[in-house]
Amino acid sequence: MVCKKREMNDVASVIPLRLTGGAFAVYLQLCADESSSVDNVKEALLDAFVTDSFVAYDQFVSRKLGPDESSDVLLAELRRLATLISVVSEKALACAFVAGLPQHVRQLVSPDLPFAIPL
Repeated sequence: MVCKKREMNDVASVIPLRLTGGAFAVYLQLCADESSSVDNVKEALLDAFVTDSFVAYDQFVSRKLGPDESSDVLLAELRRLATLISVVSEKALACAFVAGLPQHVRQLVSPDLPFAIPL
């Protein structure tokens, strides 16, 4: 976005300034031709960090709301994992979301309970 605002055409030269840790290490392994192309950098980073579908599924079914984490973050992470799995319905996403909530909250929103709050 900064590059667009400043009308910079060489976005690839800005990428290493925003990378840290493992992502920066992956970038440093690219040759000059590869690192000068945004598409090549993106492909290298995705290859290095994309979770395979089996790992994504395991993370999807075991994901719980963390301490000091908002429910929005939980839902966003479940959506990201669902995208990696490629076959998750909205119903399965909703079930995983409710299952990831703390027990006292889950009881309030579980659709199977007669006193549940409608979603």
